[in-house]
Amino acid sequence: GAATPPHRHDTEEVVVFLAGSGRATVGGREVRYAPGDTLILPANEVHQIFAETESEFVGAMPIGGTVTLP
Repeated sequence: GAATPPHRHDTEEVVVFLAGSGRATVGGREVRYAPGDTLILPANEVHQIFAETESEFVGAMPIGGTVTLP
């Protein structure tokens, strides 16, 4: 039931889901995730990840990026 806050980065972010399931909103569009899925988040796009089960993921983006709340 945990979620990230809605936020955006000034650089692209790539998220790889290792375990669990849930959903994410990206720019107002909702997508579902499961283990093995990859989510590519465009720069400056507001997004949020919602875990529906215990989840594990890895996110990668360039060092020095800025994260802001909408």
